[in-house]
Amino acid sequence: MEIQDKLSEGEYIDGQFIDKDYIDRKMKDYNKNRRYKLYDEWSYNFGIIVVLLLIFFLILLLNSYTTFVADDFNNLFTKSGERISSIKDIFLIQKNRYYSINGRAIAHGMGQFMLMFDKSFINFFNSIFFCTFVYSIYRFVVMPDDYGLTGDSKYLESVINSNKYGRHIFKTGVLILVFLLVWNYTPVFGQTYLWVIGAANYMWTSLMILAVLHISRRVAIINDTGHLYMWIPLIVILCFLTGWTNENTVVGLLFVLAYQLIKMMIDNTKGISIMVMMTVSTLMGFIIMITAPGNFARMKLFNEPENFSVKLILRFTKMSQAYSKYIMVLFIICLIFVIVSRIMDMRKNLETEVYFVAGLLSFWSMLAAPTFPPRAMVGTVFFFIAAIVMSIATIDRRDNKLSAIIVMGMILFTGYGFVKTVPDAILASSEYLSKYNARELVILDNKSSGNVQNVEVPALPAENKYMAGFGLGDCEQDPKNWINVTIARYYGIGSVVLRK
Repeated sequence: MEIQDKLSEGEYIDGQFIDKDYIDRKMKDYNKNRRYKLYDEWSYNFGIIVVLLLIFFLILLLNSYTTFVADDFNNLFTKSGERISSIKDIFLIQKNRYYSINGRAIAHGMGQFMLMFDKSFINFFNSIFFCTFVYSIYRFVVMPDDYGLTGDSKYLESVINSNKYGRHIFKTGVLILVFLLVWNYTPVFGQTYLWVIGAANYMWTSLMILAVLHISRRVAIINDTGHLYMWIPLIVILCFLTGWTNENTVVGLLFVLAYQLIKMMIDNTKGISIMVMMTVSTLMGFIIMITAPGNFARMKLFNEPENFSVKLILRFTKMSQAYSKYIMVLFIICLIFVIVSRIMDMRKNLETEVYFVAGLLSFWSMLAAPTFPPRAMVGTVFFFIAAIVMSIATIDRRDNKLSAIIVMGMILFTGYGFVKTVPDAILASSEYLSKYNARELVILDNKSSGNVQNVEVPALPAENKYMAGFGLGDCEQDPKNWINVTIARYYGIGSVVLRK
């Protein structure tokens, strides 16, 4: 209150009368001139461009070593066994899945649409999507010029007129850190970002969620509605489809939207109508997804105790073990950053804490589900990393040198894990492709010679987490196994069996 009273009264500094209105005018003019820099900095930050290109070529290499695996073979065909060839085919399949398997029609539909194209085309665009995913998380480094600032009018004026925040080298370092965190702490990297159906369900849907988060953040936190009003119909549609993407990650999204909406109501800021429409449309999509009859039909397939309390305890135990195995290290890192940024600025808003809690909700909301595959933890991963990025930006506003030291230290720490794992990831993926080609040759040779029943194929082990097939099922000795059936259908033969 003392600061606000002082700003309201105003004071003369170097012959200029400074009050709250003057500060507001200066910030408005400054943001107006800087707006395009805030949202289009990648066009002139050479370091950002170079880093994204390096990431692209690495992921493109891994994608080029990645074949169709598991559900990919199944999602190439219609229920009648014909190759998917149109949007109509996809719509009919997803309609059937909605009533019989699960409600994630948007995610699976996107995956089946991509499977209509050649694998080299999929490799290219999947690599683009991964770079966009990393960059979208990095973009949480952007903050308005008055974000987290407190002090007298002289201090505020000095920050606005000589803003050191946003140095290119520093921001390039933050982007590198984001990639390294994603690389090291995504539980099953290959399943989440390289497997076509897995990428559609978890990476591509995460991009949609991040897009909604950036739009809502622009409205609620950065207070820049700009020309958003003319895009409201598309924004509402995007939010609706996004709400229909992923059960647990959308829970985190809705939590963030609720916080932003409440904050805007308390602060009485403009653009609240946009936030209301975004929140409602996202919620509607989410409700349609979780109430799908297929969800309830699928839950009956899992062998769980009928007693609800026992069932919940068993789920909690399994999830606690998974949390310790996959998420705990990133959780501790994120918690430290959130605490440090709060200590650095006790008066800033709750944004970093909200994203931290959103990450927790994205994980623990899966107590409502009978199974929780590690690839579905990607929401927790990117919410935590976003909180880390915002914490770094907050620290940078207070102490440039400290933030630079922190970023460099984190790059060295996570870079060690990257250097240690990337050679094995490339080698393992390359060897897998060679074995896959050898298996394919066996199948085609048998097919050309007329042997189309119980074709024996070699195993394809995938023991590196940076491989798409890691942790997924493969051909078995039972020709009626669902993967055996889908592989046989893909190659146009009667049946395949795993070689003994």
